Amino acid sequence: MKVGDLVRFKFDDREHLIGPGDARSLYPYKFEVGVVVPGQSPYHSYVSFPSRPKPTSYITKQLELLSEAR
Repeated sequence: MKVGDLVRFKFDDREHLIGPGDARSLYPYKFEVGVVVPGQSPYHSYVSFPSRPKPTSYITKQLELLSEAR
């Protein structure tokens, strides 16, 4: 992933354990589209989501690429 890519969390089939409404209220960023932003380390993906604008490092395997930056 590179800076400017649009990403979102992959579907988590464990959502039914919490309940879709509860999961959305507890973790709204997991249901939003985020953008990859520059970070402190080139070894991590830093992503900013609308409900969580502070760039945070996430495990790349948990994210799916929606649109590549040009």
